[in-house]
Amino acid sequence: MKKQILKLDGWGIFFLYAPLLGILYFHVLSWLISVDWSRGEFSYCYFIPLIFLYLIYDKKGVFNSAAVNPSLKGLWLVGASIVLYWIGELAGEFYSLYLSFWLLIIGICWSHWGWRKVKVVGFPLFFLLTMFPLPNFIFITFSAKLKLLASQLGVSLLQLFGFPVFREGNIIDLGYTQLHVIDACSGLRSLNSLVVFGLLLAYLSRMAVWKKMTLVISSVPVAIITNGFRITMVAILYKFFGDQVTETFFHEFIGWSMFVIAMILLLVEKWILQNTLSGNSTAPEHKLDLNGPFERQKHFEQKLNSPISKEQYLKQIIRQPHFLLISGLLVITILLSNGVEFREKTPILKSFSCFPNKIGDWSGKSEKLSQKYLDVLDLSDYLLMDFKDTNAKDINLYVAYYESQRKGEAIHSPETCLPGSGWVFEKLGLEEIRVPDMNKSVKMNRALVQKGNARQLSYFWFSQRGQTLTNAYQLKISTFLGALTQQRTDGALVRIITPVYESEALRDADERLKRFISQAEPILSQFLPQ
Repeated sequence: MKKQILKLDGWGIFFLYAPLLGILYFHVLSWLISVDWSRGEFSYCYFIPLIFLYLIYDKKGVFNSAAVNPSLKGLWLVGASIVLYWIGELAGEFYSLYLSFWLLIIGICWSHWGWRKVKVVGFPLFFLLTMFPLPNFIFITFSAKLKLLASQLGVSLLQLFGFPVFREGNIIDLGYTQLHVIDACSGLRSLNSLVVFGLLLAYLSRMAVWKKMTLVISSVPVAIITNGFRITMVAILYKFFGDQVTETFFHEFIGWSMFVIAMILLLVEKWILQNTLSGNSTAPEHKLDLNGPFERQKHFEQKLNSPISKEQYLKQIIRQPHFLLISGLLVITILLSNGVEFREKTPILKSFSCFPNKIGDWSGKSEKLSQKYLDVLDLSDYLLMDFKDTNAKDINLYVAYYESQRKGEAIHSPETCLPGSGWVFEKLGLEEIRVPDMNKSVKMNRALVQKGNARQLSYFWFSQRGQTLTNAYQLKISTFLGALTQQRTDGALVRIITPVYESEALRDADERLKRFISQAEPILSQFLPQ
């Protein structure tokens, strides 16, 4: 029978782990590809695995020559990946699951190959991180700031060219039309892909480390500046071509043109850094001791490189303690995640349809959310009511209840929802309000949203199984602990907002909200599970 030379130090090791990885992370990778990558900001991620494979292929010669020295140290990363898996699974946070998958890949590589071989493919493995979108509450907050920055830069350039222009948040008023700076114009789409381009450009360049870092960091201001010019071009061309400028083809063409210009700017910067400043690196990228420092390592390599059959190869790898320990951890995790229900649905105590339309001297009227918002929020029950007091002062009460917070089905923070349509969000810190009827104090967020001269004051908090939480991090931790100890992840967002009228000071609106909350909170407790 013909013998085959099979090496344990190759990527073929993942064929043995593939069934376990597939079962454990199938729902995670499915969400990543079908949902996250389908968003315009992350469409470039479809190319990341292909680039990764090219980078691995490019290191094939050095990788195959590097010494193999399996290490139990890699199991620390495997253990960390399992912890992150449970944090993401129970807290309903996909980014933790993405990091778990990434760390597990590196942990397997380190365990079976040793650190020397991992170092050879260190950048390709690090590069894989770029295909994972940031957590939604971080990403949306960052996006809102970029939209405002792009709007400000666009307005400054228009004023420089002599255009009379006025800005309200993300709305640019040109007199003859209003332009809304949405996510597509915020620079975020080009920023993500441009940072990836800068990262690859720096890696493939023979320059000093500080130059490479400069090149990568500079991709951020380059993206912002070019998108500022994009907004300016759209505003100027709109005067001559009208709505055609904002239609899909014309709008996308301008966007792609600005992205190409940004890439050219980075290439020019790379040439300047590489050719005009001192400190270039001319040394080979990888220095490896191919013979290995230990005799036991040489013996191990000789044993692996000897001709063996496929059956011998499988027996050899399956008997390794690394494989047995990692496989055992994965099997246990699979059994627990599929055999134990950590999120029992907890129904609301009473439907919000029964919520009274009279609270003290406040009279309320129920409102309905449009279907497009309901599809996005994916909540179990909600309350949306407009209240007026005897002085005709308005307050809007919104409560969103979730029977179970799962991955992709969790509470949306007002910090990401309130900014929009020109409204600027300013968080004013925390406030503690006394509720006499319940003999307790409620800590909550206080925020001001402003659009031109119009101002609104808002209080909001998260009600989670009797707890009052004030930020997304507390919410994720509470969800994780609730799933782990009580098999409950139910929770609600409570948001109360009132206009700051021209005839009153901010403290007057503040007192109005506090008075309403002290009367409404005891009623809300009759609906939300404790």
